Amino acid sequence: FEEILFSDSIYYPFSPLRHINEKFVDFITESGKNLIIDFVFAPETSNKILNELIWISKKYLAANKQLIDYDKIKNNWIWILSLSFSYISKSIPFTKEEFLNKIKNN
Repeated sequence: FEEILFSDSIYYPFSPLRHINEKFVDFITESGKNLIIDFVFAPETSNKILNELIWISKKYLAANKQLIDYDKIKNNWIWILSLSFSYISKSIPFTKEEFLNKIKNN
């Protein structure tokens, strides 16, 4: 994801969080579905994934001279991860009951 984000062209007017969100949605629809699945079903890696995405965002924002506070970045990631999971959940081979059991057991 980081490589995709940093290699993309920036157009003005520039909305950094929107740009990050768009690139992330592109990433998960093409190759990053496992990231969302790991985020939801593997609690031991959820914080690690979230922290890594926040770190990538902070580096990207610094490189583009944008100041956005940590809480706003974190809330943005929680929001986009929630939306992303519902977007790709159709491709996860679980019935609703299996899905709920998987969440309860993790």
